[in-house]
Amino acid sequence: LNASDGGGKVSSSEGVDENLRREYEQLREETISLRKDAEQRLMVASEMEERASEEHASLRRTINLLNQQLQLEKQLVADSNAQIIELQRRLSAVEEAAKRESAASASQLQSTEAELARLRQCLSSKSSPDIARSPTSPPSPSEQPQLRTDVEARVLELEARVRQLNDSLLTKQDSLEATLAQNHALKVGFHFLPLSFPCGFRGAPLSTVSGNSRVKLLLSILELLLAGVNLVQIRLERLESECDAHLLEPRNTRSSAFSCGHAHLPQNSSSQSPHGFARLHFIVSLKTSHSAVLNAFVRM
Repeated sequence: LNASDGGGKVSSSEGVDENLRREYEQLREETISLRKDAEQRLMVASEMEERASEEHASLRRTINLLNQQLQLEKQLVADSNAQIIELQRRLSAVEEAAKRESAASASQLQSTEAELARLRQCLSSKSSPDIARSPTSPPSPSEQPQLRTDVEARVLELEARVRQLNDSLLTKQDSLEATLAQNHALKVGFHFLPLSFPCGFRGAPLSTVSGNSRVKLLLSILELLLAGVNLVQIRLERLESECDAHLLEPRNTRSSAFSCGHAHLPQNSSSQSPHGFARLHFIVSLKTSHSAVLNAFVRM
């Protein structure tokens, strides 16, 4: 019995050892597989960390570039605003100077007309006693003719000066009105028309203009065109009235600037500025402003 009990214990111990060995081998294999899996996961994690660091650096560089571009655009906007303010100041100064010059020309024209009327009155008052003089008192050869000739020459000179000042005043008024029309077009289309500045900054494109703003811009452009047409009609009526007034003058009182007594406005006289230049200057400036407005209208 003892021998059989010992043989059974030995066989049972060997079976236990065999089971333990198999379990050990299984655990070892699992440990090796888990270690390989952990190493692979560590490699993947390190690669993802490197990739994340690269993306972070790239995003930081992009943010720095965007900040620099933003600062540059802010500087360009500030420069453009400063240039716009300077141009508006210059335009206001030019308009004020034109108004002052027009007022000075008008006052000079009035004073010259008053002087001309005084000289005409003086000439008529000096010529009437000569007509009413008795035939028994013959005139002296050295009395009034020389003075009358000087007065007539002075009157003719003043008439030429009055016409010249009138033409200059018309030209300056036309220039001022054309400048005001262009200023109105700039003020109307500043926020809508595509502007380009010397610094490279560009205004808002027309595609971003809303429907209501576009309708307002169209109405402003039409009002500007109607105002230009009215100004042209006023100028033409003024020139026609001057022609009619000259036609109503007596033939003997017409100025020597009108060659051969023809009833037309002087166009080639060297003593004064021609009337047609005022109309031509105004029409050219009006065509220029209207062409700019129409080009903007076509772009829409």
